[in-house]
Amino acid sequence: MRLKAAGFHVRLGTTQTAENSSDLPATCQLHRSLGISDEDHIVRALVRRGFSAKGMAVSLPALEPEVTVDRDGVYWHPIATDADLRITPDIFPLRNAVEQITEIRESLFLVTGGAASRFR
Repeated sequence: MRLKAAGFHVRLGTTQTAENSSDLPATCQLHRSLGISDEDHIVRALVRRGFSAKGMAVSLPALEPEVTVDRDGVYWHPIATDADLRITPDIFPLRNAVEQITEIRESLFLVTGGAASRFR
């Protein structure tokens, strides 16, 4: 895989539902064959975001941050690129967005004492 060969840490996120749970073993076989470890394969429950009307409702405070970038900006988490998860429309310098995410996370931690549930 070219990304791994270039030194990138590659992670895979899979949304698991009752309808696709039988596909999980094949997905795991694929990611292992690509050199992606089980620790780097995140299996998530369906959330009510984007096109999904089903699943659990989540908001920024419940999400462990995973910096996500697309052409419209930098987001808190790859679960969705909705406006409430967008940190900034400015991709560069990326350090600024990462610093904002760090500040928000630290503020949330102070408010909740780390007691909030975390969706990864």
